[in-house]
Amino acid sequence: MPDPETYLVERAWSQHRPDLISSGLLPRLTGSAHSAQAKKVGELMPLYFCADDEFSAMMAAFIKKQNRAAQPGGIPENWMTAIHIMEMRKLDLDLTEAIVEGLKSTGATYYGGSEFAHIIAYATQLQKAKKTEAVKSLFTKIAAFALGPKEKRAEMIAKNYNPNSYSSNSPNGRIMQWIRLLRACMAIRGTDLCCGGKLHP
Repeated sequence: MPDPETYLVERAWSQHRPDLISSGLLPRLTGSAHSAQAKKVGELMPLYFCADDEFSAMMAAFIKKQNRAAQPGGIPENWMTAIHIMEMRKLDLDLTEAIVEGLKSTGATYYGGSEFAHIIAYATQLQKAKKTEAVKSLFTKIAAFALGPKEKRAEMIAKNYNPNSYSSNSPNGRIMQWIRLLRACMAIRGTDLCCGGKLHP
């Protein structure tokens, strides 16, 4: 169930009526008591109502802004929101590079697995659309970031992997992050998001 702000913006979008928000709702959300709601509605509007060819830029700006307030280790709600809207609007965008760049920015830090929710959501969306090669490309590129070139991967893992020690921004940290992502994917029943692509190092 979406929060009230998302529900109202999505309802206006389904009716092709941005004025319901800009002229109807937002003028009522005045004062400090409603500042948080007004801010959220204002941030969602471009994602729902921008032109299709503007969505990538709007999504990137939304995710970057929301990242500042995100709780480490939690579900990346900014990504989840953007992926949901992309699916609602039936937009066919390749998010692979943006996802890999996002992982790089975390410094190979991993938590309980919730931080990978957006990767699983996007991969599941691709899988539903029967884009098997796109799913494989996504995990192949993540593996390349985490484990390095395929021909040197075994050597890299043998040299750096230590399950009893962990530090961010390290080869072992990236290995551990990759393992945690695989486990999070395999925990989703009825899917073979990463296993089907035979991407195990």
